[in-house]
Amino acid sequence: MHNRKDPWLAINLSFFFPGLGQFYARNWGKGWSLLLGEVGLLAIALWCIFAPTGQPLWGLVAVLLAGGVYLGNLFDAYHCCEETFPHPQGEKIPRTQKNIWFAVLLSRILPGFGQLYSGRVGWGLGFISITVILVLLNELLTGLLWVSPVVSAIAVYHVYQTFPTPNRTGKIKRSLFILLVATLVSWGLFLNYFPLWLSNSIELFIIPSSSMQPTLQIGDRILVKKSDNYQPQPGDLVVFVAPEAAQKNDPFTDPDEEIIYIKRIIGQPGQTLQVRRGVVYLNQSPLNEDYLASPPHYEVRSQLIPEQMYWVLGDNRNESFDSHVWGFLPEQNIIGQAYKIVFPPQRVRSLL
Repeated sequence: MHNRKDPWLAINLSFFFPGLGQFYARNWGKGWSLLLGEVGLLAIALWCIFAPTGQPLWGLVAVLLAGGVYLGNLFDAYHCCEETFPHPQGEKIPRTQKNIWFAVLLSRILPGFGQLYSGRVGWGLGFISITVILVLLNELLTGLLWVSPVVSAIAVYHVYQTFPTPNRTGKIKRSLFILLVATLVSWGLFLNYFPLWLSNSIELFIIPSSSMQPTLQIGDRILVKKSDNYQPQPGDLVVFVAPEAAQKNDPFTDPDEEIIYIKRIIGQPGQTLQVRRGVVYLNQSPLNEDYLASPPHYEVRSQLIPEQMYWVLGDNRNESFDSHVWGFLPEQNIIGQAYKIVFPPQRVRSLL
């Protein structure tokens, strides 16, 4: 009997990450194949989507494959243990003789489901209500993101400890179960906070106008890298909140709404800038700008760029609402550097 392996415990383990349930079933080769395969697919997906030279379409393919591996791994974890574990009345889903690990799995899917399955309706409805409230609050208060994994872990611990079946088949040592609950909390925290960290590091923007043609076309989706330590360099494409002067004078937007622009860094603090006869001069030296739609038809008198200010222009110089109209860009208005076109597929490329 020592070789009996509970399929529902295997699924609980593989629910964390592919391969763990197979390790429990002592199917080491399959476990390592699934684990390393999933890690590889996720790494490929992240690189293809977010790296400057990656192809997002291949990244999406890798995401779909990783999802397929994850789902297949759950079914495989079950079947790896199925032969060693008897099923009362031939049930695949335990209903007549209820299974403690099936209850744990249900509470991992949604806290409270396991309690409903085990007959503790009041506790089940209580956990479900708390979970729904937390989902609504998480949209408003990111500081509460840590609460839902804790509630999930408490629900799992509660359903395990109060499971009513006298023969608690598949019970493991308390210390191992506490480790499982701690892993559940840690994994939940990671899954909750990773998207928040990602959104604070990289953001997607859509190009709304022709001011950056030919470099950027209307409708291009671009990725912007955000960092408090970012120091803009000449030639960088930066996304920024429009300065007050720009918001007041932009004829196509509401001056009371926050406006986001993308332009190219031309001049830095301390440099002397001038536009004369279709050429931009920095410190009296002409710039070689092979990215322009056409030379500017306007002129800008020589002026010193103040500290913590930048001079930004669109690549479509004569159709761009930029520094030549509204003046200098304050450093604190810069959101980050645009570094990649991710859509449409035929225009994917690095902007670095």
